[in-house]
This record gives sequence, structure tokens and C-alpha cells, in this order.
Amino acid sequence: RGAADRLLAWRERLRSDRELHRTKAFLDTVIENVPATLIVKDARDQSYKLINRAGETLFGLAREQMIGKTTHNVFNREQADAIEARDKEVLRSGQQLLVENLPVQTPHRGIRLVTTKRLAIPGDDGAPRYMLGVIEDVTERRKAEERIAHMAHHDALTDLPNRSAFNEHMAATLARAAKSSESFAVLCLDLD
Repeated sequence: RGAADRLLAWRERLRSDRELHRTKAFLDTVIENVPATLIVKDARDQSYKLINRAGETLFGLAREQMIGKTTHNVFNREQADAIEARDKEVLRSGQQLLVENLPVQTPHRGIRLVTTKRLAIPGDDGAPRYMLGVIEDVTERRKAEERIAHMAHHDALTDLPNRSAFNEHMAATLARAAKSSESFAVLCLDLD
């Protein structure tokens, strides 16, 4: 009877190990395929513990070049100091920190415009154990928005300001002139 119980316990442990392995593989797949950069740092020494595929793309570095290192090992001093200050603020306050449209000098991809969210993840004792960072590269989106805004106010053929830009400028000039009691003139030249 003792051998049968040990065999049952062994089978149960084997089943649990397989289920744990499947769950880990599933979570690893999800993390790797999240389209935003995910970073996990150790709260005590600020070393990188996890970086997903999107993070490798954003920074232009293989994760092996970042895991176990701190921001000062990866970024220039000024950038690293700024990152570290925001990290310490999150760890001190325990509150989530959102920073939008932040220019970041990446090690190999130049300046990227990002939106970051950081939050502290507590350990069993309630003290911060890890810090999670979610970074979205918004560089291309911002460039597209700027192109659209430019196109709305400029002629597609000549790239000169269009009627919409003229009307906005005229309204601002009228408001400024009324406020300061200044006068101005408008010269209209129609070219065909």
C-alpha cells in the first residue's frame, strides 16, 4: 500500500509539474508578443530582470545586453539619471507614474518618443520587490499626426500655407490687435 501511495503522489507531482510548465510557456508567449515594451526591474538594485521582444526592438539591444544590468550600464549618464529618478519616485510613493511624449535617447535607435507607465510590485512583506515598466513607442504615430496637421494647413502641391492656415492666423492677429489696440494691414495678392 505504501508503494502505491508513493506512485500516486509521484504521478500527481508529475502532472503538477507539467501543468506548471504549460502555464509558464503560455505566460512567456504572452509576454513576448505584447506589442508594448515590458520591463521588470529588481526594486533593490534597479537591475533589469525581464525585457520582452518589443523592448529589444525599441532599444536596439538584445535582452542579454540589458538583463542583470542597471540603466547606467545601458544609457548615457543624463538619460540614466532621469530614468533612475522616475523609478525612485515610483518606489518611494508606491503610486503608478505615467509620462507621455517623453523623448528617450536609445542606445542604438536614436531618439524615440515614448509613453511610459511604471508601478511598484510589492513582495510578501508589502515592500516594493519589483518595478514594472510598460513603454509604448509613439514616435511614428506622432510623426503621422504632425504630417496630418501640416497637410490640413498647407497646400499639397506648393507646401505653402492654405486658406485654413490664413483664417487661423487672421483670427489670432485680430484678437491680438483688439487686445493691444494695435492696427495692421492685409495685402492680398492673387496668383494664377
